[in-house]
Amino acid sequence: MKYLIIEPLGGLANRMRAIESAVNYANSHERKLMIVWEKNAFLNADFFDCFRPVNGAKVIQLDYLGVGIISKVKRRILNVVKWMIKLVYRARYIPDAEIEVLLKDHEYDLGNVGGLMDAIADNSNGIYIKSCYEFYPNLTGFLVEIDYKAQQLGNQILNSHRCDIGIHIRRTDHTEAINNSPIDLFKTKISEKLTSHPHYKFYLSTDSSEVVDYLERHFSSHIITGISNRDRHSEEGIRSALIDLHCLGKCVEIWGSDQSSFSDRAARINGSKLEILSLKNISA
Repeated sequence: MKYLIIEPLGGLANRMRAIESAVNYANSHERKLMIVWEKNAFLNADFFDCFRPVNGAKVIQLDYLGVGIISKVKRRILNVVKWMIKLVYRARYIPDAEIEVLLKDHEYDLGNVGGLMDAIADNSNGIYIKSCYEFYPNLTGFLVEIDYKAQQLGNQILNSHRCDIGIHIRRTDHTEAINNSPIDLFKTKISEKLTSHPHYKFYLSTDSSEVVDYLERHFSSHIITGISNRDRHSEEGIRSALIDLHCLGKCVEIWGSDQSSFSDRAARINGSKLEILSLKNISA
């Protein structure tokens, strides 16, 4: 049996799309799927804290968290573990940068990129992909499923509050979202919607408490927030992000932030209508 090994990078949404691509890629070539999951500063949680099991996939969890000399030694050991995995499965290594070049060269056409990936599979024993990108067509419609407990907590929020539209406003370190999707765009959009639908409620997902305070001051009870921990570097913050993702995905319509995989991911859960509020769209 030949193996496909995926090491998903980045935050929740980035890892979800990489895993979904890997599942489809593995199925297309009848390969056994292995997920190498790094718990690190980008996502401070184990795989099974975030998602339900992926049928037929083996998950190897590596904890890269920590500081100081002991942490450095641990990371070197874990890097050796990854090297051994590549060696044992005689894997052709495809780093994130190579995936990014393929996508850019083919203007993110997954059909074309998928064809090139098929050629690699036909000529390789094992394959080890390290990426945050969607790199293969989702031929099966497979979606990584959020942990059931997070879904339950999200449903409790939605059962208590009617949410007509989901809003995702990304801040902290996301430069494109901050520059191209300023909060005033969302404020204007909410005001316009309330003019025609004065009873509408909006589920707000954001990693910024300042955004919550600002919109609650302007729209009070029209803004629904189901979680309080917005520190995406903590385990509780990751749990909150999963709840947010589930609640957004339950909304029929979502207003998202520019270049945010989280907004896109939420819309894919149930096929919600997604509108990206961006200055680029206005100028266009």
